Amino acid sequence: QAACFVCHGKNGDALVDLDVPILANQHPQYLISTLKEFKNRKRTNDNERVMRRIVDTMSAEEIEAVAYYSSYLVPTLEEKK
Repeated sequence: QAACFVCHGKNGDALVDLDVPILANQHPQYLISTLKEFKNRKRTNDNERVMRRIVDTMSAEEIEAVAYYSSYLVPTLEEKK
């Protein structure tokens, strides 16, 4: 989770000054699919390969755990600018 918080924020609502998606309250299956696409190199739209480097260290169980954890987060920002 610590790696996620750096860019996506501790509540999963994304840091305003970065172009990263909000994870809070996201559908877990969508997040699992997205993380697997990064891991399998079907998705490569991450700057500096940040997501690919992170998911390379994650097991399938960890990917699912992060996705389900994120789905329960409540965003605190009203709007990402």
